[in-house]
Amino acid sequence: MIPKFVTFHERLEDFAFLGVEHVLTENSDFGKYWERFFELGGYDKIAPFAKDAQPLNIWYTNDTGTKIFFQGLMVKESTHVPTGFSLVAFPEGDYLVVTYEWVSADEFQMMEEIDAGWKYLEDLEIPKGYVRHEGAGITLMEKENTETPAGSRYEFWVPIKKG
Repeated sequence: MIPKFVTFHERLEDFAFLGVEHVLTENSDFGKYWERFFELGGYDKIAPFAKDAQPLNIWYTNDTGTKIFFQGLMVKESTHVPTGFSLVAFPEGDYLVVTYEWVSADEFQMMEEIDAGWKYLEDLEIPKGYVRHEGAGITLMEKENTETPAGSRYEFWVPIKKG
């Protein structure tokens, strides 16, 4: 059973992100993206630089209009970028976080939470006074929280701005 949805407003300070970027197309193969990520060393390769050890996927549009799927971790400022990885700085911003109640690791059903969350986002109501932040920048972030001190859950971070 999927836990109940919870939403809240969060302000995120600017951050550095280290991971593997993939250009999104209508024929994107996410299985190959994940395979490449782990072939390059995955989280183990970038964990020494992590500011937050929870895996994060960032969907964003760069300055040239290219849509990117970016897998990795938030990191401390770092000058070391492993081969095949990218280091990108993202600006501060406001987010509407769509998530679930915390559950135990035994109750955590990540794939079901991901599927239900994407469906929920289709009709997501943005808080009064805000609009979705669209254009260049982050489109969406997905954060996996597995076996943290608070429990486990999956989060979707939707960028918003006053509107």
